[in-house]
Amino acid sequence: MALASQDKYATAERELLAVITSRCTVELFGLASSADAARLAAPYGPRRHVTSLVTSSEAPMTTPKPGSKPATLADLEALPPDVRGEIIEGVLYTRTRPRARHQYIAGEVFGDLRVPFGKGRGGPGGWWIVLAPGLELPNHSPEVAPDVAGWRRERMPTLPSDDESIRVVPDWICEVLSKNTRRHDLGTKMPSYARVGIAYAWIVDVGARLVTAHRLEAGRWVTVGTYTDETEARIEPFDTVPLNIADWWPPVGSVEGEDEIWLLT
Repeated sequence: MALASQDKYATAERELLAVITSRCTVELFGLASSADAARLAAPYGPRRHVTSLVTSSEAPMTTPKPGSKPATLADLEALPPDVRGEIIEGVLYTRTRPRARHQYIAGEVFGDLRVPFGKGRGGPGGWWIVLAPGLELPNHSPEVAPDVAGWRRERMPTLPSDDESIRVVPDWICEVLSKNTRRHDLGTKMPSYARVGIAYAWIVDVGARLVTAHRLEAGRWVTVGTYTDETEARIEPFDTVPLNIADWWPPVGSVEGEDEIWLLT
């Protein structure tokens, strides 16, 4: 009976590993430690090294384990086409592409800011507003992609060419929370953004229909306002133009998909 149980367990491990390596999108509970991940991967040959596995219910690590090498752009280039990756403080995080609801709201934020602040029509201009830019930030973070980011043109007079990352730290970023990105965005990305000195951050919570604005003070995020269904919200650092937050939310009854489960490799 014990031998049969062990065979059954080994078969389950092999099946689970196949899912991880073929799709890079799993939901794995109770097996998140480095030791467990190494035990799972070791018997099956020289696949990519697994540092840890992260699901939406777990807090992702923000730094590599002692002695491990930081992830590089070569690791990103090796990802499947349908997988999006970021390297934050030396750790590679991967996920499937964002779904429609997430992208819809990011587009609303981008659109409402680009015209008055990027184009200078109905507003002061003076900003670059960019949707999902590829950033090369300090501290072993060669590829980070906030949902929306902005730079004052006095700090970044021109945009880099298409084959270059943006190396100037943004003045403002916005992250849209989905069910399965919430912990990663709040627990990994926001502290990292603070460490590199981004001055403002907006968190758009889809499920709660809530926008929270933060300002960096002495290395810590300070909440400067929360907004729900306002039609004339003035939110730092774009408070010179009122924004219709109520217009950002999808129609009532639309369903948020289980779209972005993260795998830390």
